Amino acid sequence: MRWSRAIITFGLCASVLNLTACKSEKSDQSAKLDAAKTPAKTAEKTLTPQEQVERASLPAGQLCYRDLCVANKELSYPTMVELAASASPEQKKYYDDYISALMLKTVEERNLSSKLLVDLLNQNQDKLVETQLNEGQQRMVKAMLLVISSKHLPKQVHTAFRQKMATYDFMKGYFRSNVKGPQGFFDVLYPQVPIKQAAQTEVEKILELQDKINGTMNARIIDLEMGSLARIKSGEGIDTDDLTSMIGNSIALRMLEVLLIKDTALADSMPLDQNKIKQIFRNAKVAEMMQSRINKSGLLPVACERNFYKAINLYPQNSEIGAFKETSEKVRAQVLTMLSPQDPAYEVIRNAPLYMPADAKTIATRWTTRLKDFMQDARQERENFKKLDNASLVVLGTIFSLIYTDEDKICSEVADLNISDATNTIDKGIKVSWLSVKSPAYGISILAHELGHLVSKYSNSFASQKICLADKNASLYVEEDFADVVAAKASLQLQNTLSTKQGNFGCLFASVEPTLALKNADPHDVHASGLYRAIQIAQLRKESLPESCKTALQQEAPKALNACE
Repeated sequence: MRWSRAIITFGLCASVLNLTACKSEKSDQSAKLDAAKTPAKTAEKTLTPQEQVERASLPAGQLCYRDLCVANKELSYPTMVELAASASPEQKKYYDDYISALMLKTVEERNLSSKLLVDLLNQNQDKLVETQLNEGQQRMVKAMLLVISSKHLPKQVHTAFRQKMATYDFMKGYFRSNVKGPQGFFDVLYPQVPIKQAAQTEVEKILELQDKINGTMNARIIDLEMGSLARIKSGEGIDTDDLTSMIGNSIALRMLEVLLIKDTALADSMPLDQNKIKQIFRNAKVAEMMQSRINKSGLLPVACERNFYKAINLYPQNSEIGAFKETSEKVRAQVLTMLSPQDPAYEVIRNAPLYMPADAKTIATRWTTRLKDFMQDARQERENFKKLDNASLVVLGTIFSLIYTDEDKICSEVADLNISDATNTIDKGIKVSWLSVKSPAYGISILAHELGHLVSKYSNSFASQKICLADKNASLYVEEDFADVVAAKASLQLQNTLSTKQGNFGCLFASVEPTLALKNADPHDVHASGLYRAIQIAQLRKESLPESCKTALQQEAPKALNACE
């Protein structure tokens, strides 16, 4: 069962912990990717009475976004992604020849697994209410509630858990792999060991942990011996996708080992007895949720086909990756001009490794392998379901209620369509996302922003500037605001030396946010709102602000126009 990937997705990636990472966002207006930017002229335009009425009805933030971002044809993410769903005849033929039948078979196999679980839950419904969970089974549910940011436990409990997990080497390796790729994980856990040997050693560790955890449950609810682990174990070759999947499984099992075996007091301290656990299970109505997945599965092949086209159209060609590598050195050089050669950050920036995204061909070939793995998982899953007793069904059903929804997200597991640029200030490396390479009009500034995190971490300068930024906005946002300053100043200087005019990536982030405001609605997010960032970037690049943005600033953030350069 490949639920450990869901654990990572829903539980850990939401946490910044030691990783200084930038937003993964999706937005919803359109523009040409590399459109040149010109100052907004909304204020000079003669408006019709109808337009005047419409503008008067809009909140200040929304008007500002229109005038600063939409008027300048800034890139909007969801429309970009939606446009990428259109297929060329060659892409359509490839999908029909190599993926379509496999996709349909995968859906069928997953439906059979869901149907079996539904039948087991319904057939044993009365017995499940009365069944007693042993200590290990209760602890397993509590552990899962900790690993996943569940609404059933207070937020501070999850925060404390993540802080504790961050002290373990396996989590440090996971953070590093988010930027550097699988090699980052092995650098921490298996330094100086060849990657093939390290991977095979880690597979043995995973299988050992799997048996231990299943042993605490008296049931085989985790089964990871096929697919990527089998290929790595047999030495078929070292594939980045297989290694990434293996790392996800490893992190999930290592966390569970801590909670179920090494430090049981943490899970045992959770204020949940078995009656409350069974109440969670009953309220989740797992059988109904799984049946809904089956009912909706007819839509899955179409959605997955569209995701396939999105992925291969959005991920770059090798030539684009090569071009971005060349351009990135100009960005690096520009950031270096902000530092003295004697500044400790100078050598860090000069030597910071950049980790590029996969190319479109790699993404295309990934689909068949992953679908075959999903099918194999589903078949083995059914065999394991048949052997579960009632207590194990309650535990498994509760876990499923935490990581599953009534819509199958299989397509989103194959290719990451988020903006995933990130900096690991420990590894001193930067992960470059597909968007940065595909759309350097934004990617160059995003790269400068990531380099800004390294400047912030290692420079012995800029203390007064950070104090100013904290007063201007809030201390929570200082690191990201400072990186935006670096990005804006670098892009301003690069405008005349690059063939691509730089867009305002604050607008890119703003367009995804449900409320266009200058305050971030999430009190725990270390990023200021996208609209605030867009205004700051425009200001730093000496661009005139629309009157609507000035009005929004007066209402929501009067200090935002303070200069902190």
